[in-house]
Order: sequence, then structure tokens, then C-alpha cells
Amino acid sequence: MKREIQIFLFQSPTSKLYSRKLLVDSGATFNEKISISEDCLFNTELLNYVTDNICFINYAGYNYLQDNSTLTRKKANFEKTLQSIEVGIKTSAIRNDLIKKHMLQNDLEVKKGFSQAICIIYLSNAHQIETGHFTNDEKEKLYSTYFSAMNYPILPSVNEYKGTDRKIIEESFKKKRRSISRIYQLREKKSKVKKVLHLR
Repeated sequence: MKREIQIFLFQSPTSKLYSRKLLVDSGATFNEKISISEDCLFNTELLNYVTDNICFINYAGYNYLQDNSTLTRKKANFEKTLQSIEVGIKTSAIRNDLIKKHMLQNDLEVKKGFSQAICIIYLSNAHQIETGHFTNDEKEKLYSTYFSAMNYPILPSVNEYKGTDRKIIEESFKKKRRSISRIYQLREKKSKVKKVLHLR
């Protein structure tokens, strides 16, 4: 449980075995209204109903055939990006509540793991928004959606990042949307210059 609270490992359901009793008692179901990260949300919500009966095994009993034409590989539009951001908000809130429920606020390992998850969400959200070809109004709505909800610490994990990634996390924590956009603009210019120099 401690490991699950601090990191976002509970993604795909294909690598899991669930107790039928757990599913029946919790009433947990996949949210059919969302089409991205719904598995992460489902698994995180289940943590509310688990005591300490989580077990990891080092055995992969199946082969995974990846189809590049599937939904998750298609370019995300505004609604899918919004859904992804909302899932990040919900899973962060659940984990934060579980930390309080299990009285792990002062556990340094949990603090670090949870702040790492928050840093990843900030980077992922910024990347989705800034590379998604959205209008300024759409960008504003996407940033406002999670800036209004994400108030979790980025320390100590932000110290593990360098360069623009660290700056993006810090500016996201400060809720400075325009600073993040400027970083991406500079990244794009730098990338174009590198391409020109490479061609020469």
C-alpha cells in the first residue's frame, strides 16, 4: 500500500489479478465517459477499499502485442487532453487522502514518491497542452483546470530535475502559464536552429 500511494504504478489492468470480492464490495467500475487514463483512475480508486493485501510478483505470464493504430496512439484532441488532466487531479487527490488516512505524512519515502508523481503530472500536462495545437482560450481552460486543483508539494523530487524540465515543474507549481509557454517557444526555436545547423 505504501508503495502504491507514492508512485503511479497502477496503470493497465492487464497486468493485474483482482479479488472478485473487492470488486463487488467496492462497486468499482471503469468510467465509460472517459477514454484516456481510465485504467489508472479505476486502479487508484480501488486503493480506497484495499487494506494491505497488495502483492507484486516478478513473473510476466502473457505477451503484449502493441497496435499503433489504437486510441491511445492517436493525436489527443482538447476533450481527451482535458480528460487526462482531470484523471491526474483525481488520482492525486485520492493518493493524498490515503497518505492522511494511513498517517504517512512524515514518511520521507512516501513524501519523495508522491512529489515525484506530482512532478511527472506537471511535466505531462505542460507537454500535452503546449504541443497539442490548441487555441489560446483552450490552453487557458486546460491550465486553469489543473492549476485550481493541484496544490501538492514538488519537494524533494524537483531537485532531481535539471534545465527546462525543472523550470517547467517550478513554474507549474507557481501556476505561471505564460512562463511555461515561453519555455516551450524557446525549446522550439532551439530545435529549429539545431536542424538548420545539422543540414549545413
